[in-house]
Amino acid sequence: MRYAPHVTRVDAAVPCALHAVCEGRASSARDALGVHFAMHDYGQRAVAARLVASAPHQGVARQWFRSPDVLALLPFDRPQPACSYALVWSLPADRALEVQRLEPAAFEQALAEATRGAAGELRLAGERAAWPLARGQAERVSGDGWVLLGDAAHLVHPLAGQGLNLGLADVAALVRVIAEREPWRSVGDAKLLRRYARARQAPTWAMGELTGGLLHLFASQLPLARELRNRGLTLVNELPPLKRWLTARALDA
Repeated sequence: MRYAPHVTRVDAAVPCALHAVCEGRASSARDALGVHFAMHDYGQRAVAARLVASAPHQGVARQWFRSPDVLALLPFDRPQPACSYALVWSLPADRALEVQRLEPAAFEQALAEATRGAAGELRLAGERAAWPLARGQAERVSGDGWVLLGDAAHLVHPLAGQGLNLGLADVAALVRVIAEREPWRSVGDAKLLRRYARARQAPTWAMGELTGGLLHLFASQLPLARELRNRGLTLVNELPPLKRWLTARALDA
C-alpha cells in the first residue's frame, strides 16, 4: 500500500453497486460469498526474496529452466536502484524447504550455481518467503453485485509469468463489459457480469493448461522431453517474428 498513494484504505465496508474482489488466492471476501475455489497442488513451492546484484539489470528479466526447478529474476529499483531483483524460485517442495533454510551465504552460493553468474554476484537484501504452488479456479467469478479478478478468480503456475497479465486482462474485460452495458442496467447486474465471466473463461482455462503443460515438460527427465524443450527454446530465440508473436499473445492474455 505504501507504493499506491492513489488507493485509500478503509476499515469499514463501503456501500457500492459492484464489489470487485481482488484479494488474491486466499481471499476472505470470496469465501464469505460462499464461492468454492478448487486447487490442484503442483508439489512445488516458490521461494521469493529481494536481491541486489553487482551488475545493473538494465530492465531485463531473466529466467532459468533447470529441470525440475525454474528460477526467475525480475528487475526492481528497491532497495538499490538499477541493481535490485525480485527472485521467484520454483522448486520441488522438499528442495524448496532446504533452500529456504540455508544460511545466507549458502543461499547466495546456490543462486550463483543456478544462474552461473549471468546476472552478476547476487546478495540477499531481505527475508525469504515461500508458498505452495497450485493451479486454482473459482467455481463462479461473478454474481449479483460482485466479481472476482486476478488470483482470487484463478491461479496458474508462475513459470511463464502470466498471473499478472491474466489479472490485468480480467480488469480490461470487466471495463469493456461495463462500458458496453445497456443504459438501464446497473454495473452490478448479475446478467451483465455473466458476460465478463464468459469472456474470461476460455483465456484463463487456456493459460492454466499451457503453464501446467510447460511445468511437466520442463520437469521431465525423459531424453525426448529434454530434446523437445531445448530445441523449442532455441527455435524461439532464433526467430524474432515468432518471439514477438508469442510476446503479443502473452500480453493479450
